[in-house]
Amino acid sequence: MEQTNQLLQALRETSVRDRRDSAGGAALRKARIHRPTKETDIRASLNIDGRGRYNISTGIHFFDHMLEPALLITEVSTLSSRRWATLKSTSITL
Repeated sequence: MEQTNQLLQALRETSVRDRRDSAGGAALRKARIHRPTKETDIRASLNIDGRGRYNISTGIHFFDHMLEPALLITEVSTLSSRRWATLKSTSITL
């Protein structure tokens, strides 16, 4: 029940921005989320209209490598002292 409440709170805190690009063209679709838990602190940004640039840092190099092909993910930052908590919480956040 507590995890469900935390997830719902994280979803409420998610900010979605809809703004025009610098040339005044189509709207840019972005989302940003911050999900702190007892074991982790995760920040993620998604950009549906992004240009394929990303900055992924979970502390687990293989996990970083697996997230790189997901072109919608522009930024992931995870702080955790436990590997399983990093994998679980980052996956739930995304």
